[in-house]
Amino acid sequence: MWHVFWIAAKIVGLLAACLGIYSFLSILCGLPRLEPCPSSPHVMIDTGASMVNPSGKDNPGDEYVCIVNLEDRRVGMNGWELSDAGHQNTYTFSHFSLAPQQYVRLHSGAGADSQTDLYWGKGTAVWDNNGDAVLLVDDSGHRIDMRSYSEREDGVTYGECGASVTP
Repeated sequence: MWHVFWIAAKIVGLLAACLGIYSFLSILCGLPRLEPCPSSPHVMIDTGASMVNPSGKDNPGDEYVCIVNLEDRRVGMNGWELSDAGHQNTYTFSHFSLAPQQYVRLHSGAGADSQTDLYWGKGTAVWDNNGDAVLLVDDSGHRIDMRSYSEREDGVTYGECGASVTP
């Protein structure tokens, strides 16, 4: 009789190992199934090529942050938000999609939007010259990317948009 229990224990252990313990317990105990998280688009902030501290007096028209699409497909960004560390400044993307393997510069000041340049329309500078963080979230509030930078010399960037991004 003990060998029946031993065989049953082996079968249960094998099922648990093959299915994963949570999946096995969800079948055995009726627990809800966990769905895998959808993979987020590979869109990144390139703070290295961003102009966060323009030369001279802070002018929002000279300030920008680079965002790069590393996907092989167009990524719709309607409703996505880009903000600073304290969420004091938040830009919401509207009617915009980023082409595959391309970038967009989000300028703090005013201007005419294009496929490579978007304008926030702020009257003052957004990014802290002494260091800040840039947060990008999708329309569901999921964090897509967050990058920080330290104090930067006036008018310095470290390359072209997209050139310094590493996944």
